[in-house]
Amino acid sequence: MLRGVQRRALRHGVLGGSGLWTTVWVVAVGIRLFRRLRSPRPELIFSRRVSPGEAFVIRGVAPEPDTRRRRRRLRSAG
Repeated sequence: MLRGVQRRALRHGVLGGSGLWTTVWVVAVGIRLFRRLRSPRPELIFSRRVSPGEAFVIRGVAPEPDTRRRRRRLRSAG
């Protein structure tokens, strides 16, 4: 929703000359910038240069399904 308001405010205010819409645009951009600055940065886990011709595979390991049998096993083991 904020992006739509920002787009409309840009069109009508900054590009169209309306002072009210320009103010709305400044506030919307400020809110989005504030949200972006306070959100946590993703943690870098691995980094490596890739030479031309090299390839790499990204894969994830699926968690074991939470079944009744597994819960029973964990309860009896602990």
